[in-house]
Amino acid sequence: MLCGAILSLVLILEGSLSPSQAAGSDERGQTAARLSALYQSLPAPEGNAKTENTDYMLLDSLSAVYLSYDAKRLPGPKDWLTSRGTRVPVDALMASVAAISDAYREFGVDEAFAYEFAFRVQKEIVEALPADWEDYQKFFLPLLEKSGLHFPDGRILSDQRLLEGLRQVQQIVELYQEYDIPYLAGYSQENPKRIYIDRGLIAQSAAPFLIIHEVTEKLLIDALGPQDQLYVHTHQYAQRLERECVIASGLPWRQYQDVDMQREIKRAEDPQRVYKQTPADLDLTPYLEYKDVETLAKLRASAKAVPQGKQPGMKLGMIRPGILHVYFDSGLEMAKTLLRFQEFYESPEFRGKYFTLEQFINWHTEKNGKFDYYQAWGGEAGNGFNLPSRVLEPFFAGQFDPLSPREAGFLELFRHRRHADFYVIVTASNSGEEIKHEMAHALFHSVPGYKKEVLAILKAYRTGALERFLVEKYGYNVSVASDEAHAWIMTDTETLRKDGFDLRPLSKAADELKVVYGRYFQSFDTPIVTRDP
Repeated sequence: MLCGAILSLVLILEGSLSPSQAAGSDERGQTAARLSALYQSLPAPEGNAKTENTDYMLLDSLSAVYLSYDAKRLPGPKDWLTSRGTRVPVDALMASVAAISDAYREFGVDEAFAYEFAFRVQKEIVEALPADWEDYQKFFLPLLEKSGLHFPDGRILSDQRLLEGLRQVQQIVELYQEYDIPYLAGYSQENPKRIYIDRGLIAQSAAPFLIIHEVTEKLLIDALGPQDQLYVHTHQYAQRLERECVIASGLPWRQYQDVDMQREIKRAEDPQRVYKQTPADLDLTPYLEYKDVETLAKLRASAKAVPQGKQPGMKLGMIRPGILHVYFDSGLEMAKTLLRFQEFYESPEFRGKYFTLEQFINWHTEKNGKFDYYQAWGGEAGNGFNLPSRVLEPFFAGQFDPLSPREAGFLELFRHRRHADFYVIVTASNSGEEIKHEMAHALFHSVPGYKKEVLAILKAYRTGALERFLVEKYGYNVSVASDEAHAWIMTDTETLRKDGFDLRPLSKAADELKVVYGRYFQSFDTPIVTRDP
């Protein structure tokens, strides 16, 4: 991972300068002129070709970013003398890294992923100069490490880190695919976490790469603008990061870009196409920059307000990428809403089965002599629920129709997050410390390192008796017994004692689990209950 010291040492965004302000500095003006000289010998594209993946445009975009961002200097030479004899201003390269990494940190990705994205674009810039990436590493790696960045494997780039970062971006965004998007994909004017992909997209496997492109473009538009050719420059950076992700995924770039995407773009931009609905908050920067009057008119004529996915009595928030939290105003409403979702996931009788509410009520009443499920799970004692996103899919697919209004409302919260895996924890106003219990489940399912350590502790202390007790006493399915055991040991010891389970042999296990939990539970792991996401 990359060390947090970078935040206070190098590559820190100190503020933004408009191009006119930046050019007022003699030194910056001279550096910009030198950057321009690097690509003036290359053929300059014209018209719409300015958005093509050309070395000229990428280096032109590097100059534009340099004139808009100021980054602290690395210790060492002002210039990088490449093995091909080209002198490249170090400040310009570092401004590019600062712009991307800062934008992605604010977006919410881990710092390591933010810098991976930034250095991926840097690699594309280096190759466009042209220069050798290995040459760049030899020059910059010691300077970066001296300033606080650490690369455990001695390499600036990692395909694994890039793909993990790509996955985290998918978990952060809301993806809307029910609108007509003339340029194939786009983003909300107000919210960079709301991404649009044209409803007619055929190559659905391309969605993750389109998302990283659109997010990068939007983040840089917000960070750099306003300026001339804002979209042209941000598109260059977005295109290069998209390319790096495609290649790291093992796909041939030329097939992806020149065949698959060109087919999609041609379909989306068909002048005969009739737009049924376009998002009213679509950022129009690309269309305005191109002066695409005809398309702008169609967009405005077909614009529809975008539903916000809010539901009465429940609020959706993100605790961290991949872990979502739904807060209910009422514990009873929570229990009435979650019954079929949770029992489909955990019940020994109904796990993996499609069933009606009436069928469950009849079974529960026969088994317990009365139906007290809502009071037990949503009453004064307070409880919570947890489930992985895969549990929602049969509900989306209609296997549980007809849905109750409560169930339909809950499901709607996640309609635009189905493109990525996530884990949901659910609590209510009466849940109290239940959040810790539910977060333990979320960590167990979404953080491999946490799960590995937990399972090792459970094995060492032989928690089989507790797992059997949880299955028999509380009705959990055996498939979730280990997960439940670790959460109960840490957070519900008093309940276990009252119900007759002797926890004394597991006291040390509880202590060790709490230590592990404390290491993985971070300060931002707090449910959002007082504001809209």
